[in-house]
Amino acid sequence: MAVRNPSAIRLTNGNSLRTDLLERLLTGLEPSWGSVAECLRAAFQGDHCLLTLQNAPGSYEVIGTAGLSSDWSLRYEERFADMNPYLSEAKRRRSEGGEPYIAAADTLVPFSRVRDTAYHREFFAPNGINDAVGVLLYEGPRPIGHVAIRRASTRTRYGRADEARLTEVADIMNAGIARAWHTRDCRARVAALQHIAGAEKSGLILFDNRGAILDTSGSGNAALEQHSDRLVSAVRSLPVSAGDMRGNLARVGAFGALAYRLVRVPTVDRSRVLCILRAAETSSPESDVQLPAAVHFTAREREVLPLLAKGMDNLAMARALGIGLYTTKDHVKAIFRKLNVHTRAEAVAILARGGARGEPTAAGHESQ
Repeated sequence: MAVRNPSAIRLTNGNSLRTDLLERLLTGLEPSWGSVAECLRAAFQGDHCLLTLQNAPGSYEVIGTAGLSSDWSLRYEERFADMNPYLSEAKRRRSEGGEPYIAAADTLVPFSRVRDTAYHREFFAPNGINDAVGVLLYEGPRPIGHVAIRRASTRTRYGRADEARLTEVADIMNAGIARAWHTRDCRARVAALQHIAGAEKSGLILFDNRGAILDTSGSGNAALEQHSDRLVSAVRSLPVSAGDMRGNLARVGAFGALAYRLVRVPTVDRSRVLCILRAAETSSPESDVQLPAAVHFTAREREVLPLLAKGMDNLAMARALGIGLYTTKDHVKAIFRKLNVHTRAEAVAILARGGARGEPTAAGHESQ
């Protein structure tokens, strides 16, 4: 089903549900998604209605609910969306060109096959859900969200008539969700760019909280090809909730000659992580480190050396590089051993004049 241009949609006389949804979806830049969910819940005599945006593969955002507590909505977004067998089956069938992407849950996957899954035990059962009807929404080949209307065990299950009625308003919901997707995506980028306005950069990468890549520019693609795993790991290690941040909104690190800075960017009711990439500058601390010609350092040790020369402690270096504290300690011990020193002061002095003191010993230790 093709997605209509939201600006081309007009109110129509006829189906009152279409009219009600159009009035809610086209009111203002950002509609009241709770009102849209309540409209669908009432029209289909459901107990719950949930509207979801798919920001990136495996990353979902609940934008509107009716009849479902905020706690359950958040848990669905964080845990249950990824394990939803009905959503997975709907995607599979559409990609194969099979049945429409509008279906009742029991016609997609028989309850007898999924009743013992974690999804049913931990989400359907606690909420008394007996059946659901939903629509998987696309923009071209890309899934952008879905609508699910669910009934508790005391109600009659959904059937073909409900699927047909949902089909009548699927184009409206598709256009509304597409509009929301683009609006929020645009806001995220605008907010990110505002944080770095006027700053010289070599590349940008925008992530969501789970490390999914939302956008890249400049040298961002090249950096991802070489350091994707380490960048994603650094993003995921950033605090998520405001209460856990304690003012540490940014993290810095380096991959050889490429330095990065991660900044948490608040957008609407979510946040994104902006990775700012810069080429190493000649005036950077690393240029002041004179590495002994006779000593071989690993790539990671070369990242630790300039931070060590600045007098940073192990914890600060671990945070800057996005690695573990004990891993950092191991790198520092290896550097001490290769330089044949026992204290940070001795190491800095050796690095400043570019020569090791005596011969490397078999083992060294770090002065705490």
